[in-house]
Amino acid sequence: MGGTPIDLEKANGSSASSPVSLSNSYPRWAPFVQVYHGNKILWFTFSSTRDYGMRVLNHKSGMYQCYPPDSPEVPAGAHRSTFDPACQQPQIWMAPILFHEGGSTTVDPSGVAFWVPYQDIQQHNHTAQWTWRPNPPPPPPPDGAPPPCSCSHVYGPCGAANACGCCDKEMIKCGGSSTCIPIVN
Repeated sequence: MGGTPIDLEKANGSSASSPVSLSNSYPRWAPFVQVYHGNKILWFTFSSTRDYGMRVLNHKSGMYQCYPPDSPEVPAGAHRSTFDPACQQPQIWMAPILFHEGGSTTVDPSGVAFWVPYQDIQQHNHTAQWTWRPNPPPPPPPDGAPPPCSCSHVYGPCGAANACGCCDKEMIKCGGSSTCIPIVN
């Protein structure tokens, strides 16, 4: 709310003063916050036409940004038609945003983007989908004894009545409904 926008030059792959002709689009935020060296870190994925080493070369002479044949940009195109060999191939990339408590709000908080593995480099990849799976619970203790109460997001309700905490180091807190919820700031 308010404030001056900051160009994410490191994630974008070029500076605002000398931009490279890239298409970066379809950003998706990770559904969780992590902590790295005491600072909060968020991850996001996006589609980009930047080159990926020698495997995806989108900026050779004659290459251009094109759209699927059945898209609004190509209304007369036939579904499942192949792309022109000169079409750039967007791929999914990922970058961090680092939050330094009390740090400058005018410095680019992004990190350098990297290509997300396991993509088909022959396809036009646009949107990544984030999922979250909590750590599996440890095996039950012997003799049917109740499990120890430490990380209650694994073992059930939290709060004073249950004498359980919520693993603050994992950015989880005890919510108003006595269940552990992610800390989002």
